[in-house]
Amino acid sequence: MNRLLAAGLCGLAAAFSAAAGDSTYQNDGFVIVPPAIAPNIDAKTFVNDGWFVINLTNYIPELPPQVTPQPYEMKGTYNYTNAYGAWMAFNSGLRAETWVKDGQARGVSANFHNEGTIDVGTISTSNTLGTRFLRIGLDRVALSGSAAGTKLIVRATNIYSPGEINLGFEGMATLYGQNVNLDHGGVNMEQAGYSEVNSSLFFNGGIFDGYWGLSTNAIGPMGAGGINPDAYFGARPPLTPPHAVTNRMYETLVRTLGDTNFVSYLVDELDASGSNRTVRAVFLANTNAEIQANVYFPQGATVVEWTNTAFQADNLYLYDRFGFDTNFLLLVNGFSGVRPTYIPWNYDLFTFPGGFFSYGVPADPTIIPPSTFNTRNTTNQYSAYQALFRPNSVVLPDTFGQTYSNSPGRIEIVGSNLLSLAETRVKSLNFLKLAAYNHFQGSPGAAIVSPYSDIYLRTTNGELAISNLLQPTLARPEGTIDLYSARWTNVTGTITNAYHVLFVDTRLAPEAPTRIGNLTLRSTNVSGGGGHIYISDVLNILSNNPTFESSKLTITTNEPETSPRSGAINFLDSAIVWSEVTPRLEYFTNAGWFVSPNAVYFRGSRHSPYYSGNYNERYRAMVNLGGITNFSSRIYAEYFENSGNISATQGAIELHEAACADLDNGSLLAPGASGSITLEAGTLLVSNTVLNAGAALNLAVTNLVDDGTFASGSADNVTNRNDWLTGNGFNLKVPGVNGSLLGTTIENRALPNKVISIQWAGRNLGTNSAGFIGNVALGHAVLDGAVGSKYQFKPVNGNNAIYIDRLDLRGHIATNVNPQGNWLSLDCDAGMKVYFGQATADGADISRKLAEVNQGKFQWVRDYNTGFFSSTNLVYPDGTTNRLNTALVTDCTIDSDGDGIPNCMDPSPVPILSSAGIAMMVGVTQTPKPAAVISWYTFPASTNYLYAAPSFDSPNWTPVTNFFYPGPYPGRVTVSDEIKTNAPRFYRVRVGLR
Repeated sequence: MNRLLAAGLCGLAAAFSAAAGDSTYQNDGFVIVPPAIAPNIDAKTFVNDGWFVINLTNYIPELPPQVTPQPYEMKGTYNYTNAYGAWMAFNSGLRAETWVKDGQARGVSANFHNEGTIDVGTISTSNTLGTRFLRIGLDRVALSGSAAGTKLIVRATNIYSPGEINLGFEGMATLYGQNVNLDHGGVNMEQAGYSEVNSSLFFNGGIFDGYWGLSTNAIGPMGAGGINPDAYFGARPPLTPPHAVTNRMYETLVRTLGDTNFVSYLVDELDASGSNRTVRAVFLANTNAEIQANVYFPQGATVVEWTNTAFQADNLYLYDRFGFDTNFLLLVNGFSGVRPTYIPWNYDLFTFPGGFFSYGVPADPTIIPPSTFNTRNTTNQYSAYQALFRPNSVVLPDTFGQTYSNSPGRIEIVGSNLLSLAETRVKSLNFLKLAAYNHFQGSPGAAIVSPYSDIYLRTTNGELAISNLLQPTLARPEGTIDLYSARWTNVTGTITNAYHVLFVDTRLAPEAPTRIGNLTLRSTNVSGGGGHIYISDVLNILSNNPTFESSKLTITTNEPETSPRSGAINFLDSAIVWSEVTPRLEYFTNAGWFVSPNAVYFRGSRHSPYYSGNYNERYRAMVNLGGITNFSSRIYAEYFENSGNISATQGAIELHEAACADLDNGSLLAPGASGSITLEAGTLLVSNTVLNAGAALNLAVTNLVDDGTFASGSADNVTNRNDWLTGNGFNLKVPGVNGSLLGTTIENRALPNKVISIQWAGRNLGTNSAGFIGNVALGHAVLDGAVGSKYQFKPVNGNNAIYIDRLDLRGHIATNVNPQGNWLSLDCDAGMKVYFGQATADGADISRKLAEVNQGKFQWVRDYNTGFFSSTNLVYPDGTTNRLNTALVTDCTIDSDGDGIPNCMDPSPVPILSSAGIAMMVGVTQTPKPAAVISWYTFPASTNYLYAAPSFDSPNWTPVTNFFYPGPYPGRVTVSDEIKTNAPRFYRVRVGLR
């Protein structure tokens, strides 16, 4: 029952006597047009509690419309209500604003309230079309869809829609309000239908004509007089002859398909008469493991079926009838601007639910046997086609001035004061605009997807969470499928041979990323400052001018069961300048992904209108727990932490102005030719970190650098050691810095004829083990030089050294030695020395040899016995385990304890600083005077004390002498003490190291 009720009055007579502008129109039953006549509603309030279906018959969707269909509209209406369970449907669209009379602008209505279902131009209205038929063998299958162009226009102060809004293919919906609440609601657009192009209707499933062509034979001399089929199709790898095609820009191209990744399928059949042979071959390439391709050879067509194994989706089918139909023509299949695009008659390519067709068991791949194809030149016909798959229903370059934001099939949802999208479902065909210019209340649990979007969001409570706002991908394929078909016949004896060859080059992704054009995210507190933006979604950003206005920005890691697993900012435009689009950023945390094709400066670029002047300022903190990939990174941060991965595809990675940098369990990768890594900090703590610099590695640390060995006292106590790789040297730039890298391996691989400069600012303490303590000594240095390369060590301030636990020479540098024994690929500038605990060349020890050549610029610290890479544990005959220098105890030319046994054969080769190791002995001599002769082993840089007493247990021991032993190696020293009485005399020795 339909009622026109006066506001605030009772009775039927009062209702009809009330002014229409003050009345209510309420539908309790059903209005279905046709057969009913569409009501002309002039009421302040519209309420639908039943069915309200308007199918205007002056709009005939089966024919191309001559004018844009006008949406159904009410007059003088301020309040629109579609109640829970109610249904409204409009084949030409709906305009829900306030319209008073012709000639006056429409105004904003007061309220739009939808708890039911609203269908606008959908397949459920009279807009259903089914005009395209696919020929499958002898069957014909119709594809149904809705016609394009209908609109839903809602402008109201308050929009509340927890119900469903369904839009037809390539329709448009605008929901503009001050307060827009779509919590638990849905706004969905049909994904396939009929596009009206140049007064023609074409079924549109996101598959477009990339190029097309058909002709006879091949191009060029090899096609003259026909082609040799066996030379092309029987070859390994198989190839198509060069063939001419026309692309959708009307350019002529020459294409060739085929490669080693093409898999062959074959049916070779002879009919019952024995006089007719049919050969069908398919050469199929498929580059995506998430798409399974099957080949079938039913009667009437060769069929390829693609199944999306990544998620549930319709199958893709190709029917090629070139071997059965004799037609040889192109069919208009769409338009590129005003120009038609074509598909060869023999191809049908479409999506359909899997399981609908049955072709039996798919063909197995097989190797084409020799002589399958004839070897004599043959005249052949070919057709060629490229299917262009796009996630949207238009190819944007086709029409001048068309962009994603003005294309058909778009949804715009704008709340000028408030926007709430909790548990909201939105699916747009081509474009989605989301805007909350004052306050975005969030989108928890939402499922929103669109190929292209513009997003403008602001919050006033200090925290803006981008979570469930936009799904990262949509289930539409993207890419290309290139096709080539050839057919020919020949006669061999009494047998007529008919051949059909199909090449299919599949370069298809099963899903497409969602892309954002314009993006503005603003988070401020009530006073207008501060703010924190959390990115939990994957944002693929096209625009070169997005805005992230907040003092804090965090890309998050999401819960394990959620998708996506982490947030991401992915810039697709190389013109984006990160510091410019984050004008207030002070704290940046990345626990997800950050990707940019160009260089990124991580710092604040302060400028108007956010600051009174223009200047650059370092972040207060930057923490990377996830992945950062770009051309190069330059980081300015007071505090920097990395336990994720930072990758520069070609350029450098630089850290500047850091008071403290903590690199732990992560990596910095800059493997390009110019990929230097520079770490500039007051304190650098680095553990279990991989550094890969295609160029130089530079450490510019002013206070402390430590890989854990300085704090723990030994590399033995560090389980998370570092592995670093460089292509052009490694440098410690600042003199006087404290610390240790004794748990770190640095490998430098020099290119042929490359001079590698290594500049190191360590203190020169000579051949003294003290040089390895607090002097940024390096654990393991691998110098791997190609032919013609050279390593040149340089000082920083004129008197420097580098202490290396193990110096490891590899490649050409290890064997480039002249007759005098000098390593020609190693050198030091004046004021620079290299000290090592052990040196090896291709694994063989050269410690003693290297120390004796190269003008003494490389020196062996043979008493350094605490290095992780240069020391060994040796069990002495007395049962003690002693830590010793590996090169020293394995040398067969040195006898450290003077017992006549070379170290390499001596079970106790080196005197040990212990009571047993000192091996104190006392003898007596009579010349020139009677004297006690006391001797013992002492150690380099040691102070020795000799004491005497009348008894072993005497409380008082008298000093006899003391002296400093400066020798570079352990050795036995002797002291004579004149005998003056016959009383007993006992001796004691104390040896102390500096």
